[in-house]
Amino acid sequence: MARSSAEHLPLFQWPDMPAKTTIFDLRCNVIYDFGTAPRNFILYNPQGRLLLIAGFGNLAGTMEIWDRRTLEKLAMIEGSNTSHCKWSPNGGFIMCATLSPRLRVDNGVRIFHYRGQLIHVNPIEHLYAVSLYGLAALSFFDLIPGVCFHASWRSRDAELFPFRMSLSPAPKPTGNAATPPPVTPGEHERTK
Repeated sequence: MARSSAEHLPLFQWPDMPAKTTIFDLRCNVIYDFGTAPRNFILYNPQGRLLLIAGFGNLAGTMEIWDRRTLEKLAMIEGSNTSHCKWSPNGGFIMCATLSPRLRVDNGVRIFHYRGQLIHVNPIEHLYAVSLYGLAALSFFDLIPGVCFHASWRSRDAELFPFRMSLSPAPKPTGNAATPPPVTPGEHERTK
C-alpha cells in the first residue's frame, strides 16, 4: 500500500519532545504507530513505497527509512547538520545537504542508498542550493567509479522499483469523426 488520500500521517507532540508519528485512516483509526522519537520531518519517495521520518534542524539528524507496504524499518541513517533532504526521482537514493546561510560549517552534499549505505560525499565550502535531476532507475550505479554494489541490492531494487526497459508500442490509428478515412487518388473526382 503506497501513500494515498485515504490516510494521513501527522507528527505531533504534546507538550514537549519526543514527537509521536502515527498513520491514521480517514476515520482517525490508527493504522500504524511509529512510536516516539525526536522527529520533525516526513517525506515519501516519489513512488510512495518508502517513507523517510527524520529529525533535522535543532534535532540530531537521525533518519529512519520505512517500507510503507510492509511497515518494516529498512534502515536508520545518521544525517547530522542536514538542512535540505530530498528523494531521488527513482526513489532509491536520499540526498542530504547542509546549506549556507543556515549552517556555515560542514556545507556539502551526501547521498545515501535507501538501505542506509553512504554512497557519495561532496564537501563544498559555500553551498546555497542543491537539486536532483531525473536519471534512469539503475544508471546511478554506473556514475560512481570504484563503488561495488552487492547483487542482491539490485534484485531488491527491481522488486521495490519496477521499471520497463522497452518503449511502449506506437499507438494505432483509429478511424473516428476527427480523422476521416484515407482517400485514394482520383476517388474524389469520381463522386462528382
